[in-house]
Amino acid sequence: MPTSKLPTASPAKVVGWPRRSVSPSTELIHQSFASDTEISKRTGIVLVNWNSWPDTLESLESIFRMEGFSGPVVVCDNGSSDGSVGYIQAWAENLLCSLPESQGPEIRSLIIPPVRKSFPVRYLSDGDVETCDLTEEDAGLWVIQCSSNKGYAAGNNLGIKLLERFQGINWFWLLNNDSVPTVDAYARLMEALGDKVQPIIAGCSLLEYSDPERVQACGATFNPFLFSTRHNLQGLHVSELDQRDSLMAVSYPVGASMIVNRPFIDVVGPMCEEYFLYYEEIDWVVRHSWPSRAFIVTSSRVYHKGGSTTGAGSGFRSRSLDADYFFIRSRLLFARKRGLVKSAGAMMVTLVALLRRLLLFRKESVKNAYRAILDGMGGRRLL
Repeated sequence: MPTSKLPTASPAKVVGWPRRSVSPSTELIHQSFASDTEISKRTGIVLVNWNSWPDTLESLESIFRMEGFSGPVVVCDNGSSDGSVGYIQAWAENLLCSLPESQGPEIRSLIIPPVRKSFPVRYLSDGDVETCDLTEEDAGLWVIQCSSNKGYAAGNNLGIKLLERFQGINWFWLLNNDSVPTVDAYARLMEALGDKVQPIIAGCSLLEYSDPERVQACGATFNPFLFSTRHNLQGLHVSELDQRDSLMAVSYPVGASMIVNRPFIDVVGPMCEEYFLYYEEIDWVVRHSWPSRAFIVTSSRVYHKGGSTTGAGSGFRSRSLDADYFFIRSRLLFARKRGLVKSAGAMMVTLVALLRRLLLFRKESVKNAYRAILDGMGGRRLL
């Protein structure tokens, strides 16, 4: 069984680790997973981590206490330089606990007290994914160590590629590592989608991590003429979701929580890795159908921080330079794949975006946007 050598963690080193992780002084809870193995094992979850292990541990804590779910979970580490894999290993060995950033009871109850980790864990390199021995298919957690940052789509594709080899896995749930699903999030998804046999791409209701009573997004709307996107129902009080239909048609599900089934992968294929960041989920849906047949399961809910790893922000003024670069580049790359007319429309929108940055007199922002335009039209990536 090919494995990668990992740093070991001793209990003495756990105390005082940075940010919101602490030694496991709190009593651990014994999670009772669903007894119906067929149900609990038919879905695999993929998380992509890049230099953000505290977010990943918080997400894993909530995942492994969901009703009806017991794994497998695949964490794809995109060449982190902060020791992420070592921290994940310590967490899986009950040497490290995660404390949520939020003080809200809705969030804290999903993280504290920690779940006792009694499931097998396997560690792979990215080169082992297609050849590793699956005799230990009952492992609850798989950690893939990539030699470099391969991007959002490539990281998820690696996880899907591994899960496709598992017999009985029919659903692939992609979660951002800064997402915290509710206890019944998985059960609600399967209740709405579990018996579907046609190709399906769907998502959850995303709630604001920092304001748990507000909706962040119920999928999103894409305008193919202006190449603009808008989160659906943003700011709505969570109680109003109960008045909505269980399945809500959308242009595309926001990638923070997105689920597809095996027939979808068979027909559409994996996510396009050219984007590196942004527009992958729109591209996936468009390749499936347009107008789309994407859905949101409104009763399945996930708290999402949003942009904690990428520095996305809520607009270009608050985005990091890297995030702004990939947003502009990916929009143009997506348009270029749609043809000359769409490319022209996207270029006009992008030139307006460049003008807005010029008016702010931010030299680095303008240079960054100009480089993104050149790379988007040429299909290159400099960063």
